[in-house]
Amino acid sequence: MLFSRTRQRLRSLRRSRQILSKLVFYGFTEVTEALRPRRRSWAAEVAGQAGARPAARLRHLGYGARLRMLFEELGPTFIKLGQFLSLRPDLLPEEITTELAKLLLGAAPLPFERLEPVLVEALGPAWRENFASFETEPIASASIAQVHRAVSRTGRQVVLKIQRPGIEAVIQADLAILYDLAVLVERALPRLRELRLVRLIENFARVLTLELDFNYEARTMELFRGNFRRDRAVHIPEVLPEHSSRRVLVMEFVEGVLLSDPEGLVKARVDTRRIAAVGVRYVLAQIFQHGVYNADPHPANFIVRPDGVLAPVDFGMVGVLNEDVRQALVGLLQAFVNRDPARLLRVFAGLDLLEEGSSQGELADDLGRLINYYSHMPVSQLEVARVFGDLYSVVRRYHIALPVDLALTLKVLVTLESLGKRLNPEFDFLQEARPFVQKVRVRRLREWLNREHLFELVEETGRLARALPIEAYDLLKKARTGKLKLRLDLEDLGDVVREVDRSVNRLSFAVVIAGILIGSSFVARSGVGPSFLGVPVLGLVGFGVAIILGIWFLVGTLRSGRL
Repeated sequence: MLFSRTRQRLRSLRRSRQILSKLVFYGFTEVTEALRPRRRSWAAEVAGQAGARPAARLRHLGYGARLRMLFEELGPTFIKLGQFLSLRPDLLPEEITTELAKLLLGAAPLPFERLEPVLVEALGPAWRENFASFETEPIASASIAQVHRAVSRTGRQVVLKIQRPGIEAVIQADLAILYDLAVLVERALPRLRELRLVRLIENFARVLTLELDFNYEARTMELFRGNFRRDRAVHIPEVLPEHSSRRVLVMEFVEGVLLSDPEGLVKARVDTRRIAAVGVRYVLAQIFQHGVYNADPHPANFIVRPDGVLAPVDFGMVGVLNEDVRQALVGLLQAFVNRDPARLLRVFAGLDLLEEGSSQGELADDLGRLINYYSHMPVSQLEVARVFGDLYSVVRRYHIALPVDLALTLKVLVTLESLGKRLNPEFDFLQEARPFVQKVRVRRLREWLNREHLFELVEETGRLARALPIEAYDLLKKARTGKLKLRLDLEDLGDVVREVDRSVNRLSFAVVIAGILIGSSFVARSGVGPSFLGVPVLGLVGFGVAIILGIWFLVGTLRSGRL
């Protein structure tokens, strides 16, 4: 056990050093220097080991391109992180999110001999008895899992999604290192604190850990099958739970063409306009009706069957919307459609996103200018990607941290609009979204008008009305008898106290130096005691001490940057 832990720590140290050396190699020395401020030669030392020539060749590339290349080289955990960050344009500028969206998670297929132990562990040594036939050559391969076709004993065509051996341990180790780096960077680089890196990594770790659990994906697929059981235009593949486990997912095979294959769509004579409408309604129903949605509606995650039915096939990344966030989303869309900047500000306030003391007046002005910019544009010409892109700029400027689910949902809507226009150039997203938004508003109104809700409202109002005179009388009585106490909590006072304490110390130090100088001057003029060059030695010593202390005081003040 002890040997195993030691080996784990050594691996973690090697991996940490590799990550830091790659940060230097790709030009992110600001991070490495901030982490090791007392050893300025450390970054240069690691850069020398990594090789300076490639780094120089990369200097002409933008920040986003270098970050993408860094994530590609560091492997699956960082590629997943890049894909996750590409969904957060509310935190990162478009230059970075656009580059990170190019990250692909493909990988060379593993020989089946290395993959078979996973099947043995999940289904037992006699796992082949569950299938009439099994293809050892994969039909798809990624860095987390690869997919194989098979035929069940009942003659059903199925696919097996098999997790790569050892990938979970690698990812968990990387996540631990990422968390430690996020904590250190937040402490060392104050300007990056607005990104809330620790919380970001925690959210990412939660999403990726669930994605590694194929039982969770299986339950999600069953949930979606139930939600869309009456929609004949959409088919959710059926999971075979008796053959599935945490690391192996068995589902029905779907024959058809991927939405990401334009030539295949043309060859199969797919009605892309109809499929665009079906796909958009499918995702909008998830968001506005069910509150559980696929957070990665990439074209490669959809198959069009020969009969024209749309079949989603990847449910690894799922978002959940509570009613408050759903109403906020509706409010955002309505604010732009109805040209109502005040509503946009109310949405932010309703989600408790505006900090006390923040420049809400300036924010309201910027939101008003944003809304007015689109005020003379017909609703049919409003592009969600452009509107939300401008909104993200305002959000970043005022350091507003959107809830993760809301941010992911906005990105899904942008991706959805892009997919719709790709399949149908005349696609109007807001026209498709209008009936779903209307249903949410009607449902909210019905909840308010519900008899039980109204009774509760009346009871609460009556309770407040009865308690108010008693509370007011008690307050006035305490004020009249001098028993009323006020408690003030002054936030952020610690920094002020420390600064005042530092200033008092400096002032006291300066007074001591001045006292030594004045005292030495009196001694020098008195001529008392042994002298050197006609000046009393005691006075000279005093002058020397005062000069040394004065230089020390001046250097310390200059180094603090607060002269």
